[in-house]
Amino acid sequence: MKYAMVESQATVYFRYLVALEENETLDDAVSYVEQNELDDLLQCWDDEVVNNVEYATDADIENAVKGSYMEDWGVRQIKEVYCVRAKQG
Repeated sequence: MKYAMVESQATVYFRYLVALEENETLDDAVSYVEQNELDDLLQCWDDEVVNNVEYATDADIENAVKGSYMEDWGVRQIKEVYCVRAKQG
């Protein structure tokens, strides 16, 4: 079986409800959101555009997960968890 690495970009819209003290401003609300201090009320995904697609080697897969929680996983485990066709094969 061969694998393809597909990179895409999507826009996600978030909506937050921010409680402000009487002396706080809208700039404070922006600051809370930018500092990831709040839970969002809503997430909406917009169009997704594929930027790049190419065949992927095991080394490409290992490189793609560097710095993530999967970094210490083996390539076989990554393929089995994330590729439906690999699970069926």
